[in-house]
Formats: sequence, C-alpha cells, structure tokens
Amino acid sequence: MGLKLIKILETDCYFGGKYLKYRNNVLIAEVYIVTLKQKNAGFEYVLLADTTGAIIERAYHYLNVKLQYAQQSTREHATVALKIFYSFIELMDIVDYEQIGWAEHTQLTQFLFGGIISGNSLIMQLGKQRSRKTVNIYMGVYRDFFRTYVKDN
Repeated sequence: MGLKLIKILETDCYFGGKYLKYRNNVLIAEVYIVTLKQKNAGFEYVLLADTTGAIIERAYHYLNVKLQYAQQSTREHATVALKIFYSFIELMDIVDYEQIGWAEHTQLTQFLFGGIISGNSLIMQLGKQRSRKTVNIYMGVYRDFFRTYVKDN
C-alpha cells in the first residue's frame, strides 16, 4: 500500500471559507462551518453549524452564555476562532478533541497561520494568512474554551 497524500485547499463560498480535502487527488470531503446570527430581546445569538447542518452545542453555549457580557469584538474573535477550530477537527477526522495531542496542536497552529504547509503526507494550501497576534488571540480563545469544557481527570 502506497503513501496516502492528504491535500487540503481553502476556497471561498457563500457562507465564507470552505475546505476541500483530497486523498491521492480524489476529493473526499468538503468542510464548512457556518455562522448564523439571530437577534432576540436585544441580544445577538451566534450559532455555529457543522458541515451536516447540526448546531455545535458547546460553541453555542460558549459564545452566548460564557461570553454573554463580553465586548462585541471579543465575541467576534471567539466566533471566528471556533469556526476555524471546528473546521480543523472535522478536516483531520478528530472525533474527541479533548484528547488532542502535540502533533494535532502543531498542525492546528500551522492551520491558523495559513499559507502553504507541506509535509510528508499532508499538504495544506490555505488562502488566508494570519499574523502572530491574531493566532495568539485565537489560541487564547481555545485555552478559555478548553478550561470551560475540558476537565482534567
């Protein structure tokens, strides 16, 4: 059995960024996390839906309950950060993100920075490139999100 080369391309679509995942040049998945916003009683609720259309419950709770009184810019950064995070875990077939190891953390960091990343079995061609400051903001969101929902055993 030969090496299985995975290639991820970032493209634009109606709902924002979309990722195409190829194995040996055959499209095997399209991943896009959709942001939905709804105002009710003066509060703007933010929902993230995965590729299947299912609402991501932890993201909903984090964005609308935990960050309920946060500044709008904080909620917007958190929304984008979680959208990228859930895209990443869907692309990498990570079922239990509570068990993310060092290798996945490194890949996530590379994914956040964007651009072209080439490895032995994984190539990512990501259109968006982010600054170190932006990546650090998103990592701060992930740390808070994990502190909120992932308990040490």
